Amino acid sequence: MKYLLDINTLIALAYANHTGHDQTEGWFKDQWGGDYYFCSLLEMGFVRVSLQAKFEPSIQSAVARLGVMKDALDACTITDDLTAQDLPAYVRAPKQVSDGHFLALAHRHDINFVTLDQHIPGAITID
Repeated sequence: MKYLLDINTLIALAYANHTGHDQTEGWFKDQWGGDYYFCSLLEMGFVRVSLQAKFEPSIQSAVARLGVMKDALDACTITDDLTAQDLPAYVRAPKQVSDGHFLALAHRHDINFVTLDQHIPGAITID
C-alpha cells in the first residue's frame, strides 16, 4: 500500500511526547512495508509545527529530524501540482484546507491519505 501522511501524523510518529505517538507508532508497526510519500507542504508543515509546539529548538534541528523521518520511512517525494480549485467539496472551514489538499493530492497520485483526524472523508484514520 502507498501512504501520504498528514502533518500531525508525522509529528506524532516523530516525537514520543506527542499525545498520539503510541497509537501512531502501533499503526506504523502494523503497516510496515508500505510505501510512504512526502510532499513539500507536508515537509514545511512538519518544520512549522515542530517549532511551534516546541518539539525542536531551531529550524535546523526540525529539518534534521525531518530527514531522519524520511530516511526511516524510506519515503519518496511526490510533486504537488494542485491548486485551491482542486480542494475536495467537503472543505468548508479554514482548518480543513491543508488536510483537504493532502487528500486531493493523495487521490491524484493513487495514494492513501493517513491522518489522526476522524472527520476526513476517504482518509485512513489512525485510532
